[in-house]
Amino acid sequence: MSDARAGDAPDGRAAGEPRPRPSPEPAPEPAPAPEPAPEPAPETAPAPETAPAPSPPRSAGSLRLVVAVAVTQLIGWGTTFNAPAVLGRPMGEALGMSLPAAFAAASAFLLSLAVASPLLGPVMVRHGARPVLTAGSALLALTLAGLAVVQGPVGYFVAWTAMGVGGALALSTGAYALLAERLGPGARKGIGAAMLISGLSAPVGFPAMLWLEAGLGWRGTVLVFAALHLLVCLPLHWFAPGPRPADHLSAAGGGAAPVIRAYRGAETARFAWLALGVSLIGVVTWGLMVALPEVLAALGLDAETAVLVAALVGVAQVGARALDMALGGRSTAMGLAIGATAAMPLAFLVLAFAGGGTAGAVAFALIYGAASGLMSVARATLPLEVFDPAAYARHWTRLGLPMHVAFAAAPPGFAALSTHGGPMAPVAAGFVAALCAFGAMLRLRRLAGPPEA
Repeated sequence: MSDARAGDAPDGRAAGEPRPRPSPEPAPEPAPAPEPAPEPAPETAPAPETAPAPSPPRSAGSLRLVVAVAVTQLIGWGTTFNAPAVLGRPMGEALGMSLPAAFAAASAFLLSLAVASPLLGPVMVRHGARPVLTAGSALLALTLAGLAVVQGPVGYFVAWTAMGVGGALALSTGAYALLAERLGPGARKGIGAAMLISGLSAPVGFPAMLWLEAGLGWRGTVLVFAALHLLVCLPLHWFAPGPRPADHLSAAGGGAAPVIRAYRGAETARFAWLALGVSLIGVVTWGLMVALPEVLAALGLDAETAVLVAALVGVAQVGARALDMALGGRSTAMGLAIGATAAMPLAFLVLAFAGGGTAGAVAFALIYGAASGLMSVARATLPLEVFDPAAYARHWTRLGLPMHVAFAAAPPGFAALSTHGGPMAPVAAGFVAALCAFGAMLRLRRLAGPPEA
């Protein structure tokens, strides 16, 4: 029998006692409702500012950088390699040397530059081009000051040899590496623009040297050159204006590494054909120019006309570079190289069949000059297309050895051909070398492109 009292509710309440509201059991916390997918937070999504379009300040900075490099190259080549053309005679007379011996300083300079260039690649990869260029300006100032006080042929050639090391640091090798490092994909236009201005080193430098030598003598003129490197080139290199080394990467993809195009062919083979092609065309462009007035005169032009026609080569070089820059560099470096090396043999054929006429000589000078002007731009920018652009400094400095050895050997070689083989010997040699350079560029194009998908 149940022990509940009569009248009690079955749940034990007294009769009439209100049923207490059961205390709610702690309900299990409802499973959180699926939250709507959060909108991408600004900090986790690629922010628009990570891939900005190049801004006007950056463009202005790039322009300042190109102008600074062009000024230092204008001064650099005008006060070193070009100097013996005007100062060679007074230097030779003062130091007891023949004129050919005084002119040989240019070859000593190029040979020293050629040997030093390949050593710079690892340095520039590790430290950047700016400190290399700055050190080069300091060394050029020092060696030019030393040249101003030499008393004999030994000191003369020691100074020029040391100057070549400074040239490897401060001239084209380091300058183009700086533009590639700072401008990235825009380096092709920047290098072309810098070459356009620096190509005026002879037209600007020769009259200036004549004027300075007349007033200060050759020693005073060389001291002025040293001051230009110390007071103009060195600060421009040290405080190199323009975008920082990584700016072009940020503009292209938020700091990501650049996409490296996949090319067919082994890197070694590509480098070998590139080195062969640019060295052969360098033999033609650097070698023939020294002997060109004599060659043209021997073919039938009078001496004054021969000099004037030879001068047209420089005009055509600058004009072709200016046209390329005005067109915005629409052609690739490979396209420029193929076109230039194809035109060069044609120029020699025109000269060979001109019969000593002025019209044919002028046509030769214009074709030859335009081709050499475009090839100089292509030569400096081909490594950007044929290899990984990030490795530009390494490949460009490696090219320095074969290129500058060819540049140094070509002038005496063409002079010897002209002296011992007659006027047609250098013309025939130029035709063969240019044709072989064209073949090397065609082979390089086959190895290097088009890029594989």
